[in-house]
This record gives sequence, structure tokens and C-alpha cells, in this order.
Amino acid sequence: MANKYFFKLQMSLSHKNKMDEEINQFLNSLDATLINSSIDLKIFKAKIKLKVKEIHDAHPRCKPIELSIWSFSKIDRAVRCGCTSGTIYNVKIEFQTTNK
Repeated sequence: MANKYFFKLQMSLSHKNKMDEEINQFLNSLDATLINSSIDLKIFKAKIKLKVKEIHDAHPRCKPIELSIWSFSKIDRAVRCGCTSGTIYNVKIEFQTTNK
């Protein structure tokens, strides 16, 4: 099985401002995303970074919120931006379901 990853939103606290709320809505839209390869993972992380930058640019009066994406177990990655955090899990076992 090729490397697959799964993004899951973990926590969202109350938002400080509209910019933080927009970042939360964006990350919430990515919740439960299946990423099919290591290349797609790089694209996924770049997409998050680009969108957060766009949101920062749309709110020039607000102080930019730091986006952190780091590995905490060499295989899983944590994503944190403002009041929102999630995890990118490495999928080790794939289950098949049948549609009846």
C-alpha cells in the first residue's frame, strides 16, 4: 500500500477575530480529507499555507496568525493555526466496505 494520509480537525476554540474565524472555516472544510500519496501531502500542506496567507492578506489590520505544521512521531503531523488544530495521520491499514 502506498503512503496515504488522513487529515482530522481536532479542536477549535473561540475565535479572536474574523480572520481567525475564516481560517477555522477553511480548515474545517478540509476535515476528514484522505490524501493519497506523499506528493499529494506536499500539495495539501502548500494549499493550507497559501490559503492562510490569502486570509492574512485580506485582513491587513489584523496581526498574522502563525501556521505550524510539524511532525511529532515521524509519521503523523500536527497542524495548528490560531485557535484551530488538527492532525495529519499516516494511514497504515486500509479497510474495504461493501455497498449493499
